Amino acid sequence: MRWLEAREGKSIYGKFKRIDILRMVKLQVWSWRYRLEIEEILDLVVPYLRDTVTTKQKKKYGLGCSIASLTGDGSEKILVNAIAQEYPDGEHKYAWRQREQQRQLEAERLEESDGLVVKERAPRGILDFDSVEEFLQYSARRVERIRRKRSAEYGPKRRSKKYRGNPWL
Repeated sequence: MRWLEAREGKSIYGKFKRIDILRMVKLQVWSWRYRLEIEEILDLVVPYLRDTVTTKQKKKYGLGCSIASLTGDGSEKILVNAIAQEYPDGEHKYAWRQREQQRQLEAERLEESDGLVVKERAPRGILDFDSVEEFLQYSARRVERIRRKRSAEYGPKRRSKKYRGNPWL
């Protein structure tokens, strides 16, 4: 549970039961369904569950709630309400779309270069040219080249592929 270590400095020792591991798969399903990272889901749900769900333990350790209550139907309702409050205009969907597009583009770049890192050229400055007009012409050509490249990356080819969860649509 890296989330618990990163947020509160706590760590969990021991093993989870098999049924609890299978229940935690529901967090990944919610991540796909609601377009949030698992860490964000835990940030939204766990504080509410800690406040409302009572435990039989005297000492608070670990999550502060059981895995069954974390992945239950009530927690999903809590998550839906928290998403509506936190992201009223659906900003999380736009953020997911940007993350997914960047992930796909990076995977394609690595595939094209066979996993080798390609060194980008350093942009030339105004002092590298004899006159300001030459620099402006170079700059205009460079901007047009970048625009054409990006429009080819985000082009209609990607929008025409209709599959579930396509971030380009």
